[in-house]
Amino acid sequence: MSLIHQINEENYLTEIEKGNKELHKKFAYYDSLCKAAKEGIDVNFKITQSFRDPTIWAYATLTFNNVPFKPYYFQDKFLNDKSRFIYVTASNQIGKTKAAAIKALHHALFVPNASVIIVSATEPQAIKVLDEIRWDLKRAQIPEVKSRIGEVENRMELHINGPNGSVSTIRCFPPTKAVLGFSATLLICDEINFWDKIGELDREIQEKKPW
Repeated sequence: MSLIHQINEENYLTEIEKGNKELHKKFAYYDSLCKAAKEGIDVNFKITQSFRDPTIWAYATLTFNNVPFKPYYFQDKFLNDKSRFIYVTASNQIGKTKAAAIKALHHALFVPNASVIIVSATEPQAIKVLDEIRWDLKRAQIPEVKSRIGEVENRMELHINGPNGSVSTIRCFPPTKAVLGFSATLLICDEINFWDKIGELDREIQEKKPW
């Protein structure tokens, strides 16, 4: 586990300014590629390569209020972290879950036969996260986007068609033992500090089942 970034009261303004400058360079580079493409310059390979960066991919394909979605610099740090384990500690309502949804969708689209599992604190939260991912995909500026949605699409699971017949899956669960039945190429634990003990929550759900 690596510690990428730590922001506190002493370095807050400095880190914000430095991070925004780095992020602006990314957006400016992609904008320059788009401008070159409109001028007839062949930059398709460079554009394709830039989409390996989840931040640039989100900027290029996702929209928010009909304008390109620009991740914040701290979301960019999380999205591009290649560590095996990443732990994000931050205040509420700053975009942690949104960044997790983008990371999940990017992984599912770019990794053949990917298996993404997102575990949220409660079942309604898990459904909400998958709904957000589903709507992001349907609104994305991706050619033939409807054909990318696979045969399975329900409140807890989404299949995405990939290249060469591959199919990636995104599954969302509450923190119960049901998660153990699936392998994952990417596992995201959303709001893990608010999870109840898995055994206790699993027993509670079993007791409420009508069958």
